[in-house]
Amino acid sequence: MTKEQRREYDKAYYKANRDKILSQKIAYQEVNSQRIAERRKSYYRANSKEILSKDKLKRESLKDSFYTLYYLREEHYVGVTNQPKLRLKNHKKSGKHTIDYEAITTFNTKREALDAERYLHSIGYNGGNPRNFKNNYEKAFLN
Repeated sequence: MTKEQRREYDKAYYKANRDKILSQKIAYQEVNSQRIAERRKSYYRANSKEILSKDKLKRESLKDSFYTLYYLREEHYVGVTNQPKLRLKNHKKSGKHTIDYEAITTFNTKREALDAERYLHSIGYNGGNPRNFKNNYEKAFLN
């Protein structure tokens, strides 16, 4: 049997026996949950530096070299990010409508992007981190 034939056979077997396979997997996990948790912890302890560096590389690969000012039309929301895909994914998880996502413009520096975002919030658009707004407000007007 070739690799391709084996792959097709495995797919067909899984489709035919999906419920049985999943119930066995769940039963195994219930019986061995403590053992599985210990194995995960020991693996993480042994490989934590490598895991953290891979996570950091993944986060860095998602970043753009510029800051995007974006608009979610249905939410009337304006925001800034240098990781648009990840940011939209987070918005979607929190229940915001991201279908009408629109990139307004991009900036080379974070300061320019935050200033533009702050201006749009001041004229009525939703969004913004209150902590950042407070710090920026204090820097701009209280000094």
